[in-house]
Amino acid sequence: MDYFFQVRQVPRLGLLALDEATAVDLKGHYEVKTLDVTESEGKDIVTKGHHFGLLVRGDDEVAIFPEYRADGSLAAVRFRAGSNLVGGLRDTFDDYWHRAEPLGPY
Repeated sequence: MDYFFQVRQVPRLGLLALDEATAVDLKGHYEVKTLDVTESEGKDIVTKGHHFGLLVRGDDEVAIFPEYRADGSLAAVRFRAGSNLVGGLRDTFDDYWHRAEPLGPY
């Protein structure tokens, strides 16, 4: 399966997850954004290790890293918590976050 086909599915799946989350009346504020990039920019982001998500609640942060098989299909999603594992990622995440476009309010 094409890696970039998989990546293009992330926003749609994120919106589906948010729709399900709001259906059960979760409390809080949730945002999902997407950053349109070229194929070469996307490969560069992955190569640099910048292809990750970040969940933030107060001072707690959890980084979410997708892992792919050789054929480009999604193999696993890893979660890392704690400032020693996530702390250095916040500035990188914020840089991409400020350039991205929101998918919808939740």
